[in-house]
Amino acid sequence: MANVTPASGTVTTVEPLNLRTGGASTSAPIVGQIQTGSIFVVTGTTQGQSISGNSTWYQGPGNVYFWSGACGALQVTQPPQAPVSPASAPAGTLPGTVQAAPPGTLGFDCDFTLTAQDVSTYVSDGYKYCIRYITRSQPTEQPGDLTTSEALTILSGGLSLMAVQHVAASPWVPTPQLGTQYGQNAVSCSREVGLPPGMNIWLDLEGVATGTPSQDIIDYCNNWFAQLAGAGYVPGLYVGANCGLNGDELYWDLVCQHYWRSGSSVPDVAVRGYQMFQRITGGDIDQDATRTDNLGGTVLWLTD
Repeated sequence: MANVTPASGTVTTVEPLNLRTGGASTSAPIVGQIQTGSIFVVTGTTQGQSISGNSTWYQGPGNVYFWSGACGALQVTQPPQAPVSPASAPAGTLPGTVQAAPPGTLGFDCDFTLTAQDVSTYVSDGYKYCIRYITRSQPTEQPGDLTTSEALTILSGGLSLMAVQHVAASPWVPTPQLGTQYGQNAVSCSREVGLPPGMNIWLDLEGVATGTPSQDIIDYCNNWFAQLAGAGYVPGLYVGANCGLNGDELYWDLVCQHYWRSGSSVPDVAVRGYQMFQRITGGDIDQDATRTDNLGGTVLWLTD
């Protein structure tokens, strides 16, 4: 295993790039590929196999390795912050701790503001967590989306919390540029609410226009993930109807370790599988249940 020096930043690929596991060498197994012009998160640097006289390799999320020669200059960002507790939370950050969700836990997602009475009712009905929406089209939260006040009501009422970003109206066309823009908005809105680093923020992928090149969808997702991971959040993917990718692409081509299956007909994620399953109820909320995926991964929520 390579000796890795911690780093925090992003790079933009200047040529197609293989992601490898187990070491900084072209003999290490390939677990994914990134296309030219994609933004990718760097979590460390190491010395590995020399290619064209350059032996510097980067490490990325999920302990993948990739050769620095296929990338532009490292753009350094602030190191991700650790999950916060009420005693240590900086001003503007919600109190609580980020925890791995136990399997088989019942929760719900909804697109309306929860009151204290709502939260009390759902807790009494056996729900343990909720997933609320953040804004996609603007860098500030818009009316009806999650606010700090609502988040405090949710947490103090006994529900754990995650957030998902709105998706564009169907049919729509993902592009790498939109992935970066919407990812930046997700970071800005999450910070506005006070969501702490280390928790899952979800990307909703559904309603993609027929005929959209799969590589454009892949780059859209990976650019979005890079923005969130660069800010210290843990990105996840909600796989909805007409997501535009198959099960192999969802696992092998996306830089993602957290998958949420919608209640629609969607592909199975190869190798890893899903960590959360949705049941569409036809009412005000849709139900969700957690599980441990095939590689031992779980969703990460904020709890008071």
